[in-house]
This record gives sequence, structure tokens and C-alpha cells, in this order.
Amino acid sequence: MKLTYTKTTTEEKNRIEVWHDQFALSPRDEEYTDGNLGYFITKEKSYESPDTNEELQNIMERTAEEATDTQNHMELIKAEYKDIVYIEPVYRYEHGNVKYSRGTAGGFDSSNCGFYIVTKKTLERTGTKDFDSAIDAELETYTAYANGETYGITIYDEDGEVQEQQGNFFSIEDMYDGLPKEFEGVDLNDYLT
Repeated sequence: MKLTYTKTTTEEKNRIEVWHDQFALSPRDEEYTDGNLGYFITKEKSYESPDTNEELQNIMERTAEEATDTQNHMELIKAEYKDIVYIEPVYRYEHGNVKYSRGTAGGFDSSNCGFYIVTKKTLERTGTKDFDSAIDAELETYTAYANGETYGITIYDEDGEVQEQQGNFFSIEDMYDGLPKEFEGVDLNDYLT
């Protein structure tokens, strides 16, 4: 026969929990495709291309062999893929973390890695007019994803039951938009676990 006892304790816990989302989908995933201005196509030895468009990927790789420089490479791509509205080179800076940016590489730890391509179809889908700002924002979001800067939030009611839980945020600031009014003014960084 075992002798046991029951002890009830009360524990005070935060009603908000912010956590690192290790299972976040890529912002280039099909779920987000409708919101992306174009295709972010890369050819890198150690990384997969963020977007998959086999035709553009093949054209980019094939024309790379005959291109004399980045500008010529973009012209060759546009000559083969007639629906391109805008094309911009993208480079990757990697030193500890990674950062993707528009333009061409210059300097230590950076390299040209691909192109951001806006087509008639993708432009029609988004209607975006300011290409540079939209592309910069998408590259910034992809950079956060590539560096594991992905977050989720759990909100509990007064009884400690889960009221809401959502992941796939690429910055803590993105969480404020859907936060219930009672949590306005709360610094979510204080709740990061």
C-alpha cells in the first residue's frame, strides 16, 4: 500500500508567451505567393532557390554561361522570357548571418546569387507600383527567415487556457497588428521565451 498526499498550488504565469517558431514556412512558400511581387531566383552551391520557377531557373543558368556581366545577363534573360516587366540582381552577404539585398556584390563575404524578377503575371496579381520598396521588404523578410528570426505567440485567458496561438511571424513587430485591445502598449519582447 502506498501512502500519498495531494497538494494544490497556485502559480502566476504570463498571459502572453512569445516563442521562436522553428517550423515557420518560408515567406516564399506557395501560401504567401499571392502577396509576393515576383520571383526570387538564385543559383547557389549550398542553398536552394527561394522560389521555384523551373523555366526562369533554367534560363538564368543557361544564359549565365554566355553573359559578359550582370547587365548583359539580365538582357539575355529578358530576351528569352518575354513577360519580364522588371529584373534586378540580388546579392548575398554572409558573415555569421546572411543578408539578401538588391544590387551587385562588392566586398568580402558577399556574392551575386541571383535575380528578383517581376513578370506581367505577378504584377497583375499584386498591382504593386513601387517595385524597389516591395522587393526590399520581401528580401528583408526572407533574410529574417533564413536566419531563423521567426516567431509565434500564445495568448492565454484569465484561467490560463489558450485563447489564441499563431506562428509564422518574421518579426516581433508583426504581432502587434492582431493583438487584442487589452494588450495594447505591451512590449512583446518582454515575453520572449
